[in-house]
Amino acid sequence: MPFDKDLVVLVSDGAIHNVVTTLLEKRRASLHLPDLAFEVVKDALHDSSPESTAVELLRGFLRSHERAMVLRDLAGSGWEDRGADALAQRLAQALAANGWSRDRIEPIILEPELEIWLRLASSHMQALVAERAR
Repeated sequence: MPFDKDLVVLVSDGAIHNVVTTLLEKRRASLHLPDLAFEVVKDALHDSSPESTAVELLRGFLRSHERAMVLRDLAGSGWEDRGADALAQRLAQALAANGWSRDRIEPIILEPELEIWLRLASSHMQALVAERAR
């Protein structure tokens, strides 16, 4: 079955949205990523969103997008005591039970949260901040 787009990415906040968009658009070539036709969808409930919300938000993309990715932070998810792997597994099961084949979905749970990664002392991060400040 031909799809309209390669990928839909469900994100939990604006920071993740910006990172995904930057990676897939502006940094694609330097990361040796293929040119993807993609869409990024933001979950209004953020990291605390139950898996049923991911299922509902991605249902409309099942036939039009070849693959789906769910990106969210573990912090604030309510799954902190069970861990990132358990949450990723639960999201994958919920999406698979609702029509997405397992080879078309990939939940990624960020631990620590993305904002922590962005604050790490990094020469690349410092250069990016300096570039944006000009």
